[in-house]
Amino acid sequence: MPDTTLPLSYYLDVTLSDDKLQAFLQFVNCEENFSLSREQLDEFLKSYQIVYGIDEAKLDAIVSDPKSFFLTKTLIASGLPPKPGEDGKIKLMFDVDNQSKRPAELEDGTVDYKEVTSIHNVRKGQLIAERSPASQGTAGRAVTGEPLFAKDGKEARFKLGKNVVTDPEQTALYAAIDGLVTKTDRDKINVFPIYEVNGDVDYNTGNIDFVGTVVIRGAVLPGFRIRAAGISG
Repeated sequence: MPDTTLPLSYYLDVTLSDDKLQAFLQFVNCEENFSLSREQLDEFLKSYQIVYGIDEAKLDAIVSDPKSFFLTKTLIASGLPPKPGEDGKIKLMFDVDNQSKRPAELEDGTVDYKEVTSIHNVRKGQLIAERSPASQGTAGRAVTGEPLFAKDGKEARFKLGKNVVTDPEQTALYAAIDGLVTKTDRDKINVFPIYEVNGDVDYNTGNIDFVGTVVIRGAVLPGFRIRAAGISG
């Protein structure tokens, strides 16, 4: 047994990781004939408030053969890490994330959509996007027993453009008119009633099938078809 005139803290020290998820035991003074009981070790750890996630088998091993732990820093307790919540998400019903196909939103709030080259037809009242809510974080627990709070996920928000509406709970986005759904370069989701071809209808544009009005600045080459509610040029 160690010298009874010396406290156990003369031989042993406990350190915690910065996040309080790990506790380590280390010998600071080593004596060949050192020994201790499990009860002594338990009381020593309690003096450092180590009460959660204790590795019971490791403590038994230290009591059984202290000398084998003289030159090591031994992990003797592990806490439960907090789990952050997941962020909310916006799920689009259409592939409108191609940056090269996004119209530009001008400073005055108008939109230049001449470069839109893919048509996603929607009808009034049709679902465009859904929002899934963020989840709450799950608290962890330190080796000292105190709770370790977790961050909740961040809520996603619809970026509303023109001719779109949400439900009262802001969980779904719908078309307010017939038209084409697209994102502007500022990530706003819009439905436009007019599809503009800034040139000819050819192999670059393909056939056009649109529920709104098509404006053609060029010619319609032979072999190409346009179906629309209205056509002008």
